[in-house]
Amino acid sequence: MQQIEPTLLIDALPYVDNELNDPVVQNTVRLMIEQEMSKIKFNKEEYVGHIAVPDWNFKGSTLGLKEQFISDATTGAYLPISNRISENTTTYSANQRDAIQYEYNNISLINLQLSSRYASLAWKKFNSELEQTQQKLSHDINKIRADVDQMNRKRKLDQLKIKDKLELDNHEWMNLALNNVELERECEIVESQIKKLKVQHESIKT
Repeated sequence: MQQIEPTLLIDALPYVDNELNDPVVQNTVRLMIEQEMSKIKFNKEEYVGHIAVPDWNFKGSTLGLKEQFISDATTGAYLPISNRISENTTTYSANQRDAIQYEYNNISLINLQLSSRYASLAWKKFNSELEQTQQKLSHDINKIRADVDQMNRKRKLDQLKIKDKLELDNHEWMNLALNNVELERECEIVESQIKKLKVQHESIKT
């Protein structure tokens, strides 16, 4: 990245100045912004760390049944024991395996009934939490945008308020600068004449 000289001063009034339309000035400003942004070190966690995360822990309530269903299905807690033992295992008799299979089917049926009764409530609760979070974030974003718009309007009014005075001061400065150039030119003429007179005076003496 190209480095900007630290002595370079850019004092811009975007609602008054026209210099920002110059591609050279635009490129200089862009480089200054990139150089400043490169000094900012943050990660995503720190950037959104101030936003509170809703508590979506439904454990200990009837709404937690849905979460438990998903956990049990993922870990395989309700898989039939007959599927988890070797075919050569003789520990369990046929009656015991049938009893285990029956118990598994019975638990699965209970889980399906509970899921049918409570899972929709858990989803509604979850979606409600998401909607509340989305509404809060939208409200915060709209407030930030409103604050930015208000700040920009104030900047514009303040800059336009002093626009006439700036133009008058700039015109006066230009006149003074031209007068200084004229004075410098006249001084050079006078100095040249003085040198000529000195030369003439020295020649007369000799």
